[in-house]
Amino acid sequence: MKKLILTGMLLCSVTFAQEPNPTSEETVKEEAATPKEEAATPKETDNQGVAQQEEAKQQAAKQNRLQNGLKFHLWFPNLEGKVAAKGVKQNVDFDYDDMEDASGIGAGYVYWGDQFGFEAVLGASSQTWEPSGKKTHKVEIDKAMLGVGVLGHIAKFELAKDLMLGLDGVVGGRVVSLDMKVTKYDPKIKGDDDYTWAEPYVGATVSLSYAKKYALFTRCDYGGFGIGSAPEHVYNLTFGASYRATKRISIDAGYKIYDIDYKRGSGDDRFIYDIRQEGIFAGFTFYF
Repeated sequence: MKKLILTGMLLCSVTFAQEPNPTSEETVKEEAATPKEEAATPKETDNQGVAQQEEAKQQAAKQNRLQNGLKFHLWFPNLEGKVAAKGVKQNVDFDYDDMEDASGIGAGYVYWGDQFGFEAVLGASSQTWEPSGKKTHKVEIDKAMLGVGVLGHIAKFELAKDLMLGLDGVVGGRVVSLDMKVTKYDPKIKGDDDYTWAEPYVGATVSLSYAKKYALFTRCDYGGFGIGSAPEHVYNLTFGASYRATKRISIDAGYKIYDIDYKRGSGDDRFIYDIRQEGIFAGFTFYF
């Protein structure tokens, strides 16, 4: 009996020892069947290195880019057209130097992402004028405006090294509050009225920049369209130049034209603000 058990154990030992290792054989077959990757050539390695460096530069530039800006500007416009308050009408045509009070100031915030941005603009102006010599009439206009808009990059072209041509669009709306007094002295009558309205607008900006430091730009936006309380038309046309003095500050100057046709009421309640203003502006932008 002991001999049979011993013989069986020996047979089992021989059987287990003779069983092949499937894992090792399959691994060998797979390694033989799998083609080995060829080592990259020096040229391919150099191209990969250049691509990685370029990507790293773009990422660094994106992280260092200042996407927010605070804008401030002064505007020195002339004024011509027709106004009326409470039915008292007057034609106006005077230069900036002729006005007793002709201040115009604007401030705004702008944000630019990769493709889209946002702008918010606040403006205020005060204009008082009466002719020199014999006083026949006096016009006083106080205006405040708040506008917001969505910006978008439409196209960008590289004309030459460091010379870029860009086209951006904007869609937004403004709320305008206007207080106007028209006084006539012979006989003395006075009209004093105010209106507030909202106006949609659409526009575009074309810019030509060099080395991200010097730029020429023109912007035009058109709005109103007679929708609701909005005027029949209102447009802004701006031509300017910009110089990036430092990483955080740019200096801007140019010429701006503003035209509006707003009429409401009739008779003694007639209100007219049909004027055109144009003049130079100057300001700066602080980036952060």
